[in-house]
Amino acid sequence: MLVTLTSISGSPGVSTTGLGIALTADSSKLLYIEADPVGSSPTLAGYFHARRRHDRSIIQLVEPNRHGQIGPAFHNQIVRVGPFDPENPTKAQGWFVPGLVNAAQTESMKSTWGPLGAHLALLSKQGGGDLLVDAGRLNLRSGHQDLIRHSDVIGIMLRPTRTAVAAVRAGLGPLQQHLENTKSPASIGLIVRGTEPYSAAEAAAATGLDLIAVVPESPVHAQVFSEGASLGKWRRRRSSYLRAIDGTWQKIERFQQTHQPAWIANSPYSSPPA
Repeated sequence: MLVTLTSISGSPGVSTTGLGIALTADSSKLLYIEADPVGSSPTLAGYFHARRRHDRSIIQLVEPNRHGQIGPAFHNQIVRVGPFDPENPTKAQGWFVPGLVNAAQTESMKSTWGPLGAHLALLSKQGGGDLLVDAGRLNLRSGHQDLIRHSDVIGIMLRPTRTAVAAVRAGLGPLQQHLENTKSPASIGLIVRGTEPYSAAEAAAATGLDLIAVVPESPVHAQVFSEGASLGKWRRRRSSYLRAIDGTWQKIERFQQTHQPAWIANSPYSSPPA
């Protein structure tokens, strides 16, 4: 399964949530890919405490893509990162691909987003495991919608505020139109960060999207993933935030099993995007 997390407004914690899911998911093979067109690697800067060079990156795929070699080049960009293990926080058994080094590289990536998305979808379908993409804030001008359209599930993150809901309602139409025009297999759902001032159910109803999961607002506990911070055993065990993150991947899987885009649900034919 290929899953993309994105947002339309504000900073609801897409990168922190994505890394948290990747490190706690009950999946034997889950690869986390940073694909925010804004650039930088939150994982390297935060979780790794900037102790690792940013010498592997999706920007390294641009030239190989011109020669039809994106597959081997992609494999060479994978970095090892540990699953979140409170008893052994330095343990490394997971994998991720760092994002762009800086925002100036966004233009160079435009022709590579689509082939990268196609490669990720192929990996997922050929038994290469599950893939989770952090697409940052949605920006149709950057071209990364050509990656997103290959997803099986698109999780739009928001905080349940009036401004965030209004932004999602305004930005959802162009994304849905692009997915329909390209015959994308993606189902769109909502991941709500926090429960104030409105409930997740109210936010879902206002946006017209079905709810995938709710992640409690807990800045201190979120630093486990955003900053590589540590928590004592007592706080870990009582953390509703960590419990929610731990169960989010299973909720995404259930959402994928029960949702299809309208063009697939209403047609006897289906095919992956070209």
